[in-house]
Amino acid sequence: MEKVLIGLSGVVLGAILTVLKELFHNYRTRKKRAEYLAIRVVCMLDRFVSSCAAVVGDDGEMNGPDEQGCARLNTICPKIDFHSLDVDWQALPSNLMYDILNFPSFIEEADGKINDVFEYIAGPPDYGEGIEERQYQYAKIGIVANDLSTRLRRKYSIPSKVYENWNPIKFIEDNKAKLEKRRIEEERRSSGLQAIA
Repeated sequence: MEKVLIGLSGVVLGAILTVLKELFHNYRTRKKRAEYLAIRVVCMLDRFVSSCAAVVGDDGEMNGPDEQGCARLNTICPKIDFHSLDVDWQALPSNLMYDILNFPSFIEEADGKINDVFEYIAGPPDYGEGIEERQYQYAKIGIVANDLSTRLRRKYSIPSKVYENWNPIKFIEDNKAKLEKRRIEEERRSSGLQAIA
């Protein structure tokens, strides 16, 4: 009887060890897939943030006016396509997966606001309101992209990006603060004029 119990316990222990080994293997595989995905997304976000900084710095005056004497934009607004990545999205926690896959909707929303200002408010020759809206929206999006990148870096122990000569994130944050200050001042002036009328 003892031999049967020992044999049976050996079979049960072997089955448990096999299941544990499989679970550990699945955990490691999932973790590696998540780390790979995070690295790919972080690299895309870093490039995106740098492109946002270029848009924030584009005041339409860098190359002078165009042939009609109007301001000329010199940068293209960046896009990002996470769906082009051949990765296992399910390896990420659902909140991170949602925030990453939902991120392009922020770009679409910002582009809509920018287009509205250019179409209904801004006019030649400087298109000032439109250019400022473009700078402001891409400053906001750049900050969101950087925050998402930071979250991924923390979660998957990816080293922070080191900027030696110029930090696009600081540039974006500084310019966003200036734009917000200007907007507040314009709003005060506008409400003061309305109170007088």
